[in-house]
Amino acid sequence: MGTDADQRLRAVIGFRIYAIELLGLVRLILADREPLSLLAPGDGTPRRVYRISIESPFHVSDTETDTLIAYQPWNNTRPSGLNELAELFRATIDEATGVWDRSLTLKLTTQHAQKRVLQLDGASGYEAWRLEGPMT
Repeated sequence: MGTDADQRLRAVIGFRIYAIELLGLVRLILADREPLSLLAPGDGTPRRVYRISIESPFHVSDTETDTLIAYQPWNNTRPSGLNELAELFRATIDEATGVWDRSLTLKLTTQHAQKRVLQLDGASGYEAWRLEGPMT
């Protein structure tokens, strides 16, 4: 059956990561088409946008490596794994599962056809991640 988070996350399958923001948290901006403008060229159809905000350290892995991504300047921790995070730019979401305030798993294909897994095993008691959208 899946969780409520799983059901909401299904909406982002097939979307691509078009922006990665570092705001004291990591925010992935997902869109269903190129973000050249708010309107898709030609047909005038608004694009759909979601935001996934991650407030906890998480891992990005492939078949050979597992890298901790940490960006918590408010916690005085040193950033880590930002190169691996940047490699997710334009990656496509293949699968997405999660439990609100705890775990999040995104299976991705990078723009260079490499498979990656973003895995967050958040602790309870605070909002480890959240999904906002769709926004048009």
